[in-house]
Amino acid sequence: MDVVDENGEKEKVNFRDVKKVLTRNPYIYIVALIMFVSNFVMNMGVNVYYFTYVARDVSKMGIISAIQMIGIPAVIIFPAVIKRFSTAKLMFVGCFVSAFGYAINFFAGGNMVLLGIAAVCYGVGSVPISMLINLLIIECASFNEWKGMQRMEGTLGCVTGFATKIGSSIGAGVLGVLLSASGYVGDMSLIPDSAVMMIRSLFSIVPAVLWVVVAASLLLYKLDKLMPQIKTDNEERRKAIAEKTTGQQEG
Repeated sequence: MDVVDENGEKEKVNFRDVKKVLTRNPYIYIVALIMFVSNFVMNMGVNVYYFTYVARDVSKMGIISAIQMIGIPAVIIFPAVIKRFSTAKLMFVGCFVSAFGYAINFFAGGNMVLLGIAAVCYGVGSVPISMLINLLIIECASFNEWKGMQRMEGTLGCVTGFATKIGSSIGAGVLGVLLSASGYVGDMSLIPDSAVMMIRSLFSIVPAVLWVVVAASLLLYKLDKLMPQIKTDNEERRKAIAEKTTGQQEG
């Protein structure tokens, strides 16, 4: 298999290269976890159940979805924040903001003020991940190069893509399984308290805990601190290779 490196040149890639990257780069699995949780939470589809059986007004769901979009303009400040801190740190803060928002949902019931505050929190908190996740993949590729391996952006993208699909699939399937286990029935007058509690938990506690887990995993992501040295060393190595190649051609 051929891949194209950042200089536009083809590099031969074999199974051994892929295996080396997947066993020597632990950071890509943190990125994969982020994508798994993001898509798991996004695809659970518990919202309609919450607004039907807890808030008891499905029309509120559209309003809350619109409020959640308030966080999107925050992306304009990301470049300045990243220069001062790092992409990983911005995501770390975003995870806790999201977790806080989902925790509020547990107590919100049908209160639109609390639901709105919660939506703003997890809306703002999710923006760094949805907008900047590819920057972490690039950092992982630079780490590969730094360690003497091929950059393998394509392979790294496959790992995160696989995590995305698995998260989406499990998120879509887990709702039905857990609701059935809690005794859910489609009749509002007959739905047991255990099913209502499950819906509340899936709309609040479960995503809150998952985002805290992601935040904890980001504490293990050290590439943001290593990137200045990685960039310098990679540039020096490329320059040395270019000079050597030029010398051989002239000779």
